[in-house]
Amino acid sequence: MFILQHKLKRLKNELRDWNKNYFGNVHNAVILKQDLLLGIQQNLDIASMSDIDRLLCKEKITKEELYHAFHCQYLF
Repeated sequence: MFILQHKLKRLKNELRDWNKNYFGNVHNAVILKQDLLLGIQQNLDIASMSDIDRLLCKEKITKEELYHAFHCQYLF
């Protein structure tokens, strides 16, 4: 029984580390991605024609990252 208890404690620590490294702080990730997306959208409003394509591409990528962060938050 002692060996099983020791293995479960070790497994708990390993799972905690894996969760932290794989998912990170999902709540902060969502907030950061939302702020980044808001900043990009505000820049789109004042951007020149030459910058619009770059900002639209960046917006698309950020939306995908935000979707992933929302999914991780849902799983959490």
